Parts: sequence; structure tokens; C-alpha cells
Amino acid sequence: SSLNVNGGTLKLNGSTITLAGSATPFSYTTGTINAGTSQITLNAGLPNATVFEGGGATYYNLNQVTGAWRSFTINGSNTFNNLNFSI
Repeated sequence: SSLNVNGGTLKLNGSTITLAGSATPFSYTTGTINAGTSQITLNAGLPNATVFEGGGATYYNLNQVTGAWRSFTINGSNTFNNLNFSI
């Protein structure tokens, strides 16, 4: 699954979102993101790399769950309340 934001407003508020199985499970290019106290969890579902395209926005909590052999890249000058990684 993936979430792509290209224009408009994404109101996350207190949402819990889990995305998996995509090389770029989250991609934000334009628009407005209201992060609130949301939890975004990315579960790596591919054998290689996972990319978070944050677009320079502010997020609340981002959790990355990945296997030891996978890489994770965050693109954009993003701001996070908490950034968590687990293997």
C-alpha cells in the first residue's frame, strides 16, 4: 500500500497509518499536511530499499520497520516529533 499527496490538504489528526509493500510507501509533493498526533508506520515489504518522500513537511511520529538487509532513505527537509527505527 502507499499514500501519495499531490495537492489539497491531508488531515492526519490522531490517525494511525501503516503502509507496506512499496519502494516509496509515502510520497508528498505539494499541498498541506496537518500531522496532529498521527503515527505513520512504514513496513518494508521489498528486498532492497524503502524511501520516505516527505517533501519538507512536518510530521508527528514516523516509525520505520525494516529487515537488517534493507536500506531506508528520508528525502526532504522534514521535521519529526519522533523518528523510530526497528529491525
